[in-house]
Amino acid sequence: MRRRQDKSAAVQETIALLYEAAIMPDQWSNALDLMYGLFDAMAAHLFVWDELRDQAIASYASKSYSGREEALRYYLRIDPRRALLARQPVGWTLLCHKHFDEAFVRRNEFYQDYSLPLGRRYLMTTNLLKAGPATTTMAFFRSPAQGPFSSDACALLEQLCPHLQRVARIQRRFQQLSQEAEIGQDLLDSVQTGLLAADATARVIRMNQAAEAMLRAGDAIWLLSDRLAARKHQDTELLHRLICQAASEASSGGGSMIVEGRSTCRYGLMVMPLSRGATTLDKPAVPLALVTVNNLDQRAQPDLKLMQMFRLTQAEARLAVKIASGKRLGMVAKEHRVRISTLRTQMRAIFNKTGTTRQAELVHLMSGLSSPRVDS
Repeated sequence: MRRRQDKSAAVQETIALLYEAAIMPDQWSNALDLMYGLFDAMAAHLFVWDELRDQAIASYASKSYSGREEALRYYLRIDPRRALLARQPVGWTLLCHKHFDEAFVRRNEFYQDYSLPLGRRYLMTTNLLKAGPATTTMAFFRSPAQGPFSSDACALLEQLCPHLQRVARIQRRFQQLSQEAEIGQDLLDSVQTGLLAADATARVIRMNQAAEAMLRAGDAIWLLSDRLAARKHQDTELLHRLICQAASEASSGGGSMIVEGRSTCRYGLMVMPLSRGATTLDKPAVPLALVTVNNLDQRAQPDLKLMQMFRLTQAEARLAVKIASGKRLGMVAKEHRVRISTLRTQMRAIFNKTGTTRQAELVHLMSGLSSPRVDS
């Protein structure tokens, strides 16, 4: 009776740790250590196999699981047990000794060159989730001395299977959300404009790298007691008022302002409502304001833009900028001490790469690429 209670407690502890591992991958080794003990196994392995890539795209194992990663990639491809399991529905349990006898094992490359040298002869495995080309699989291993898995072990796996399948779904969804969040942050960080989300008290909830750099520099805006502030007191009061208006319920408020920095630079701030607020487990959605910050006196680098967009060389991009600013080839040649024939060759290359045929067309194209400059 006591042993049954201990086994039940161990099962409940394992289930709890499995759900924890779904959102904290570093806990998988601990969870799998508990799991293989429940089945009197020698090791446990959870992996996600991508049929299109023909490889595992995620792999978690108990601490007792051995084998080099590069060898695992090859031998999983030729594992006859995985190929058999792939044809079965989710939740079907495979006991390898019922499908692969000793004669098969003796002549099979996977068993002889990989599995048996690692001490793994017997397998109990099941697919937990199939999502597109990806299949999540749970596997338990026994040594030749331990013998094949029993019907009791199979029954316990069937008991745990609903939890394992739910954990696999949670993990996949959590990974999707994490990836979407990373992509979203990368998009924000690719913008040179400072972007900040703030609540009605001007407390910053999230920002991009450009905004972080501006706050660190402290030229025009910074954090004061965790709230956005400007160099001048009256600017701070106006900024807080605009943020409060924009972050109020069902607000269409907000506005813009110009803030002077410690240097000679001026910064344009725009404040507007965000369509979605921040939601936490214990609080409803909180209305937020979006604050954008631009250095009005910092011109863009059109030569870099041109090099990236049209694959111009540095010299070609510099010449295109000069022409767009109204300079003639003769002036540019004299300024940079180059031959006019060299500049004409560069102009032909510029026309060819930008799809223009005349300087007027190039100037028109360049005007569309330049960043706006706001004057007070």
